[in-house]
Amino acid sequence: MQELHAYVKDSHETLNRFQSVLDKQLAQAYHDIERSGEFDMAEGNKHAKKLKEILTNRRLVKDELARLQPVYNFLRHEVEKTSEQYQRAVRRSYELRQELNVTEDLGRVYAAFGVE
Repeated sequence: MQELHAYVKDSHETLNRFQSVLDKQLAQAYHDIERSGEFDMAEGNKHAKKLKEILTNRRLVKDELARLQPVYNFLRHEVEKTSEQYQRAVRRSYELRQELNVTEDLGRVYAAFGVE
């Protein structure tokens, strides 16, 4: 579960980076249009095509993020919860072993039952 969480987290971060890059490209395209002043139809068409490409790519990234978000949220919550539960169990185990004055693992118990 931790490996899946790490994979989904990496994918989520990568998509967020892509969106950030596309946001910067979009801002730059708007600035280019703003600074260009008057332009002819061909230049306007060029600006429109560039904006459309950036906006389409951004929409695809946002769509993928939207699909990934529920899985990302679920795994983040469950991995955190499972980690907390595991840490509590480790603390309880340590306390129990201290009470019983036992430092070894289950090897002795397994050996008593003939389990290797």
